[in-house]
Amino acid sequence: MARVQQLAHDGIFGPSYKSIGACDPPLCQACLLGKQHKRETTPSTAQGSIDISHLNPGMCVSGDQLESSTPGLVPTYQGSPTTYQYRAGTLFVNHASHYLYFTPHLSTGAQEAIAAKHRFELHAMSFHRTIQCYHTDNGVFRTKLFRDSCSIRGQGTCFSGVNAHHQNGIAERYIHTITERARTMLIHTMINWPNIVHENLWPYALCHAVAVHNATPGVSRLSPEETFSGTKHSSRLSDFHTFGCPIFVFNPNLQQGNKTPKWKPRSLQGVYLGPSPDHASSVPLVLSTQTGLVSPQYHVVFDDNFSTIHCLQEDKIPTHWPTLFIELATFYIDEDFNNTNFYITPPIQNPPSPPTLSTNQREESSPLSPLQREPSNDTNLPESLPQREPSHDLH
Repeated sequence: MARVQQLAHDGIFGPSYKSIGACDPPLCQACLLGKQHKRETTPSTAQGSIDISHLNPGMCVSGDQLESSTPGLVPTYQGSPTTYQYRAGTLFVNHASHYLYFTPHLSTGAQEAIAAKHRFELHAMSFHRTIQCYHTDNGVFRTKLFRDSCSIRGQGTCFSGVNAHHQNGIAERYIHTITERARTMLIHTMINWPNIVHENLWPYALCHAVAVHNATPGVSRLSPEETFSGTKHSSRLSDFHTFGCPIFVFNPNLQQGNKTPKWKPRSLQGVYLGPSPDHASSVPLVLSTQTGLVSPQYHVVFDDNFSTIHCLQEDKIPTHWPTLFIELATFYIDEDFNNTNFYITPPIQNPPSPPTLSTNQREESSPLSPLQREPSNDTNLPESLPQREPSHDLH
């Protein structure tokens, strides 16, 4: 909350939100459930063993792994949802910029750690950065396979002492911070939408927390992504929405110019899983509540406050119903990722209140049948989130 207040004070959210920086922070149920810890009795002395004051982006990277006893959902883009489940993940932290890169894994094996390392290096190359050295704990990073992958690429390695995790303090601290943020976001969503969102979405929550961290400006007014890439750009925080919130996707048939039955819904409901890593930052990943498949979508409306969920429980129309479809609709992104206005609606002056449906009327309404697709023959294990070009249809 202190970080949000600092950003508001710096004007990141606009002049109308500067007052947030001076108010007393409110208590948040999700934060208390997700971030509470023991009070410290002595000052913390855990520090990394490397002086980072002289480093440039790419010169040194810390790496560490996390494990989860709760299986995580592996994305499936077509066919039937896979039975594979994430059990771990690798986090890389660039020392000079504190830029993070996270990859979920099916296991903690060396092969998956090496694959995550290669993906991170390809990602760094897109910013014209070359990774020169890795500083890690022992375990999977000390295996011959991982050390050989570093030697082949001419990269140095530096390991912590046995049971001296504080010597890899940068990676340890960021795993703690990102896990805490992801847990809080996931708990907040489960409180508001308990019948749909469950703990198995933790890989997406971690990726979303990493993406928000990389896009958030620091004390220097530069985000970790800007420092790592060496390029200044406008803030991307407006591209992020409440993790796990309801998201309404324009019916794929209507997107393609086809017709749909007059009395059928014109949109499909899904779960927002954060921005797609393979598209423009304004393109979200959507989990279908009917098929369990994941896809990037363009024509969407976000319900950041879960108002559409609460209105069904309380039998009330949301007070900001017109605003929901004016201010929270995204732009259409064409194949060249050029912004073109897709959703333009004039402001509504004193709109009439839609009629409230009774409980019996809602029960009599027929649900939208899920779209069917041909089963996929792809049985390869997934390596990343996502790992292949997803379909542009919401299943």
